[in-house]
Amino acid sequence: MTDTPDDISQLTYEQKVAKLDEILTRLDNSATPIDKLAEDVKLGARLIKELDTKLKQVETEVRDAFKELDEKENTLLEK
Repeated sequence: MTDTPDDISQLTYEQKVAKLDEILTRLDNSATPIDKLAEDVKLGARLIKELDTKLKQVETEVRDAFKELDEKENTLLEK
């Protein structure tokens, strides 16, 4: 069964990591049929890109949250 782009987009971060791990394990064990090799590599690349994008998004959100906390703390200290 082939995952469609919409199927992959609907996965959670953790599910994408698990899917990537499955692909990497198959590739590492030479368990990927040659007919499916290019498909697995493309899917793996897409998963890596999506995971990287999500990590950067979360990093920005966390950084912004801490910045907001620091600003509130400084405001309170100034009063």
